[in-house]
Amino acid sequence: PRGRGGRGVKLAPQSVPYRALQKVSGFVVIAFFVANSNDWGLPAAAAAGGGVLLAALAYEIAYYRRFAYELTPDTLDISSGVISRREREIPYRRIQNVDVSQSVIQRGLGIAAVDLETAGGSSTEGSIRFVKPDEATRLRREVQRRKSGSSAGETDGADGTVGADEAGVLDAVGPEEEELFAISPGELALVGALSFDGRLIGLLALLSSGSVPVLSGFIPEASATALTATAIVAVGGLFLVSWLLGAGVAFSNYYGFRLSRAGDELRYERGLFRRYSGSIPTEKVQTLTISDNPAKRALGYASLSIETAGYAP
Repeated sequence: PRGRGGRGVKLAPQSVPYRALQKVSGFVVIAFFVANSNDWGLPAAAAAGGGVLLAALAYEIAYYRRFAYELTPDTLDISSGVISRREREIPYRRIQNVDVSQSVIQRGLGIAAVDLETAGGSSTEGSIRFVKPDEATRLRREVQRRKSGSSAGETDGADGTVGADEAGVLDAVGPEEEELFAISPGELALVGALSFDGRLIGLLALLSSGSVPVLSGFIPEASATALTATAIVAVGGLFLVSWLLGAGVAFSNYYGFRLSRAGDELRYERGLFRRYSGSIPTEKVQTLTISDNPAKRALGYASLSIETAGYAP
């Protein structure tokens, strides 16, 4: 698809203030503490923060005007750069995954991030930050369709582009989606209940082993029984905190988890605070791993993980 004047598709306008705030948020916090520590006062801190925010907005407006992407018959082209210009052509055949993610704030603003992973690449090949959610979904499906050489490439115009109306028709006639698994509320609660983060237990062992001498002075003189009871309560409390932490992380990660199959690809979506969605080409699946433990076996459940060729685990 092309924007006005054939310059390619632009980012969502909402991305300008969001990206600017992302860049200056850390500086504003630092400026506030520096101003307070040097008695500069709140007006000076606000003025410094405002000046940096205006500079960031000016930069992001220029970035927005110069960033564009375009679907050609063989490549996804991305043009970016404010001071120095960068042109990238990513062949569809090398694109392994197109991942779409949204944080809570991004969902409220109506924007989504698109990351392109290529086969054999150790990092993200290209990022489009940010577009509207519908455009992110359309872009992901169109790339996968062109990658597989399906009917989308055959219906391109003379210049290799597809208009918005044509893209809608292509989405409507795409492969039928079959749901393979959707997590239920009870299963989500079970995922949380069976999750445990043992990192805090290791921290306790470190702190109580005497390897941090400064802590030894805070241990009160008491009987062996009192010290033992205190240690048991402390370990029990840390186990509880570790379990709650693991349960909260698992609940957030797998909230709304859904896996489906459409043609020769698997599609997934998940996440509470940060929503993820993407696709996995079945021909790129390299390893399937099923794991469980006594608690999972007793309840009749197991964990399934998928690794694909050339893609980070």
